[in-house]
Amino acid sequence: MGRKTLYKKEYCGLLLDLMREGGSVVRFCADTGICRDTFFEWVRRYKLFSDTYKKGKELCESYWETKCREAIFEGGGKFNTGLFCFYMKNRFGWKDSPEPGKDGVMKPDASGARTVNVKNLIMLNAERSGEERERIIGELERIGHEDKPGRGAGNTVHAVAAALRKEPGV
Repeated sequence: MGRKTLYKKEYCGLLLDLMREGGSVVRFCADTGICRDTFFEWVRRYKLFSDTYKKGKELCESYWETKCREAIFEGGGKFNTGLFCFYMKNRFGWKDSPEPGKDGVMKPDASGARTVNVKNLIMLNAERSGEERERIIGELERIGHEDKPGRGAGNTVHAVAAALRKEPGV
């Protein structure tokens, strides 16, 4: 007979609250006194916990996207683009477009997924004319609408497009 589980349904609310504020699995494990192996065993074993974790990942990524927009537009020039890109690539699987399209913004990868090189997008659009800028923003919005549900890239693309529309001098 195996050991009694440490899992409690209340952990779902704790996990969601933590991830809504940008927290990680490691932080949840530290707060609850479990190891990562136990955490992922719960994800496999308990549907409610698994669903909560999936929703939490979306909330967490959204939190960091919001922090990025705030830092870019209200940060007074103290935003570290390289560090942000590194963090998002490692934490959420973001990636640069291996070969940006003609305008340096996007290109489908081998799987057909579209990626956005956020750093290049921000830098390139600082120098674009109004008409060219609107064309790029329109293309970003179109791609965001075509994104497959559950992948999250559509939200990111919409956030970048909205930010570029709002702040032409980025």
